[in-house]
Amino acid sequence: MPVTTNAFKKNTDTRDFYFMVLDASWKKINYATYFGEQGGLGDHVDGGTSRFKRDGTIFQAVCASCLSTDSFPTTTGSYSETNGSNNCNLALFKFAIESDITIADIRVAKDSGCIPYTTNIQDLSYNSDIVLIQSPNGSTDTLKNATLTINNTGYQTLTFIAIDTTCGLSDTTTHDFFGEVGSLDLAFDAVFDSCVSNPVVQFNNNTLNPAQFVWDFGDGGFSQEQAPQHTYNTTGTYTVKLFGTSDLCGVRDTVEKEIVIRDLTDKNEFTVEYTPCETDVLQATFRGQGSGFQVKDWYVNDSLVVSTSRNLFYFKFPAQGRYVIRLESEDTICNRVDTYSEILDVFSKGGDAPYRVPNVFTPNGDGDNDRFSVVSKNPLEVSAFHFKIFNRWGVQLFQTQSDKDGWDGNFDGNQVPQGVYYYLLSFRDECGTPHELKGFFHLFR
Repeated sequence: MPVTTNAFKKNTDTRDFYFMVLDASWKKINYATYFGEQGGLGDHVDGGTSRFKRDGTIFQAVCASCLSTDSFPTTTGSYSETNGSNNCNLALFKFAIESDITIADIRVAKDSGCIPYTTNIQDLSYNSDIVLIQSPNGSTDTLKNATLTINNTGYQTLTFIAIDTTCGLSDTTTHDFFGEVGSLDLAFDAVFDSCVSNPVVQFNNNTLNPAQFVWDFGDGGFSQEQAPQHTYNTTGTYTVKLFGTSDLCGVRDTVEKEIVIRDLTDKNEFTVEYTPCETDVLQATFRGQGSGFQVKDWYVNDSLVVSTSRNLFYFKFPAQGRYVIRLESEDTICNRVDTYSEILDVFSKGGDAPYRVPNVFTPNGDGDNDRFSVVSKNPLEVSAFHFKIFNRWGVQLFQTQSDKDGWDGNFDGNQVPQGVYYYLLSFRDECGTPHELKGFFHLFR
């Protein structure tokens, strides 16, 4: 018969009592032992006197120590520790073998894996007929067989509760399991002060599933830390890549983001796209070259035309002439303002003449209108300039090749009389188009 390691008597002379305790499930031996005298005629029940308590305690009357033997087990201080007869004698014993505890104990074959994974559970609990499994969310199920399936990612602690329903006993033990998914779902963000030169960038790893990581910072730098810091020494746009590997599930993943290290010395100058002399449309395109500004205010001759986030500005001029184009750029993130301006001479093929000629001339020495000259309507450059003045008989009284010169009303050192005089103005504009203006004016003294 099987005995347990803690048996009172492990060997038998084939004439002993045998005591056995089954667990609450009636499937496993919790305790088993032989009991009786070693040798002799053999111990046997005396008169059928056997009594049992509900807790498993045995009370027994035994016909023992026959044939004058005296080795039946007794305890110190009992009524008689020896057989006082030369033959069989009555022996009484009380044997308490029922356990008053339950011990929860399990053995797990595999406690980590790529979900879902199934592991074998060996129930080694002592003195229980039911084992419950309690999940972290509080749900409870029965360990019905020797397998358990793990479906959740990450670490989770399962509680195993061994219960002896007969005696109302229970015990608890726990075990940690780890589940990993077949995809990593890599994610990260970059935190830094964009208004500081050469900023220190903190990369926060937001990946939920555990893995081994490699960072490529896009400037030749690498790291295997979970959430590293990195300093960029040059401005520009960098592609940062995060590589993740999981040996447990054999998966690889990559995610990338662009970060911009701003140039805080950036200037928002602009280029001008304007082709004169090819069209009659007075239109130009202006393109800002800076990248670190969020608001652009475009001015023409100190008048705000448009406030925009774009670096592109189109403008159609109302007339030929000289215009001042000014771009005021604001960096609203770092509170920077940059201003740039250019002067643009606007003219078109076949456009209006840039001069007008007065029709009244009063050379009387009062300092007002004492010289007769052309009046510039705009500061455009001309070539082949000739300005001539004649009297009514066609005599040329004055001529100049500069639009800055004028006639003082004299001819051959003498003042000419009041009357009507004639002018002839010829020149070529900036497009090379010839112009000729002729007319008359009144001279008063």
